[in-house]
Amino acid sequence: KTKNTFFGISDIPRNFVSCEPKVSNLKYNVEAEWKGGKISETDISKIIAKLIDQEVDNYQNELYDVAVSVLGKGRAADFRTKKTLKNLVIQPNSFDKGEFYKKIVAHIDKFYLSDKADGERCLVILDEKSKVLTATSVIPLSYKTEKRYVFDAEFLSINEIYVFDMLVNNGVSIARKTYEERVAEMDQAKLPEGLHRQIF
Repeated sequence: KTKNTFFGISDIPRNFVSCEPKVSNLKYNVEAEWKGGKISETDISKIIAKLIDQEVDNYQNELYDVAVSVLGKGRAADFRTKKTLKNLVIQPNSFDKGEFYKKIVAHIDKFYLSDKADGERCLVILDEKSKVLTATSVIPLSYKTEKRYVFDAEFLSINEIYVFDMLVNNGVSIARKTYEERVAEMDQAKLPEGLHRQIF
């Protein structure tokens, strides 16, 4: 039944690469079942390696495209090959109890607080090809809009995504604005079903 087809390549999930892209010395566990004819282990390995390379390249291209929207073309160049999602979004800081009271509680009026959803950090890109970009995969969304919007968010499921920051509004990067200004613009944006605003 499977002439000139090694295995169901199109059936492999698009997010099967479970690691950050372009990192050396990675190990992949892939199970493949051959449905006919003779084929060497070397040939199977080459096919799987090619699939992984294509998946990583697709992911890196998507990340670069978003980085250009947020940072501009010049500052986004490294996202084409080596930088990851973590380099594009603000990372949380950890504090011990003493530091927390000294640095945060003493100046609480200068901070925004947000619930921490127990999900996966992601960017939500709303445009003509809307998607969720996690640290390891690209998940398509059915929502369409002419202008681009990019949100920093937590992904719990395809129907439950909590946004807490906005980086691109109506096709224009607002990443260099203050958080207060970005939150104000985010409050004006109409979120599609499944995206929830999460800040107080």
